[in-house]
Amino acid sequence: NGPTFVVDNPPNYSNYSVEFDGGDDHVDVGASNAIMVGTNVSVSMWFKSDGGTTEEYMFQNCKASISTNLSILLNSGSAGNISLLHWDGSAHHYLNYAGSANDGNWHHVAVTTTSTAQVLYFDGISVGTSSEAFPNAASVDNTTISTVNIPFGGNIDEAAIWSAALDADAVAAVYNSGSP
Repeated sequence: NGPTFVVDNPPNYSNYSVEFDGGDDHVDVGASNAIMVGTNVSVSMWFKSDGGTTEEYMFQNCKASISTNLSILLNSGSAGNISLLHWDGSAHHYLNYAGSANDGNWHHVAVTTTSTAQVLYFDGISVGTSSEAFPNAASVDNTTISTVNIPFGGNIDEAAIWSAALDADAVAAVYNSGSP
């Protein structure tokens, strides 16, 4: 009962994305410590929410079983918010953007971190920064797109992870390279 690949073809969009039903659908990407190495990291993806209003994990890299090392959330704190959640070695920190990301349209989200600074991008624009520690405590527990415990409802396309903190120009280039 894995995710369903669906055709979603408005003008200028690709033909395929992964559709998550908001139940227990997720994509297992592999061991978190094999996916995310070092403290300079970037994650990006295109997503289209099904309009739910409860907290949903679109991406989770684990430091232990279902415990976040670095995650991207939708509806955290309030409907439509986009959040970066990360571990600093002793506590979790949120970097939030109060947006309208659960409107049923395609949006792009990217997060970057170094050992001491994080940036959250929404639709190619920096919408938040923080200066928290990021020691990268990734474990052998799996990285997932969506999660079993707090699943995402909607579509995700072109998820990518870099072992570098992309700058604003690089994030804008990914965003401007076209809709999913």
